[in-house]
Amino acid sequence: MIAESRIIELVEEKLEGTDFFIVKVAVGTGNKIEVELDGDNGFPISECVSFSRQIEFNLDREEEDFSLRVSSPGLHKAFKVFRQYTKNIGRTVKIKTTEGVEYEGELKGATEKEIELETRRKERLEKKKKKVEVIESITLAMDKIKETKLKLAF
Repeated sequence: MIAESRIIELVEEKLEGTDFFIVKVAVGTGNKIEVELDGDNGFPISECVSFSRQIEFNLDREEEDFSLRVSSPGLHKAFKVFRQYTKNIGRTVKIKTTEGVEYEGELKGATEKEIELETRRKERLEKKKKKVEVIESITLAMDKIKETKLKLAF
């Protein structure tokens, strides 16, 4: 079986000097290799091809057969690494906490320990007919976040 560490090593060689980063590397049964990469400014298809070649040319199919898929994480997938938070500051995200509470708002900041989220909602105040927009800043500890996904706006 091909070692995950070997794949990470091959990818990291090519990552040097770029703004790209590893999101996920997995080697499944039958040497099914999956690599997810992202970049601070996106991860184009041409880079998927380039990283795929880097891995493929350094492994020997004669020695051990494998299948390989190199991709970006996709907009619908949950964040897996901290750098995805910093990359998406200023964007709208949906967060589920370990307590089951859901938040939606603009990601304002992120550290290794916590994130800051700005939520907006319409609320009717006492003795007022019209609803007003209430803006609230929420700080969530990273260890209390179960899932964070990017919310697409059309």
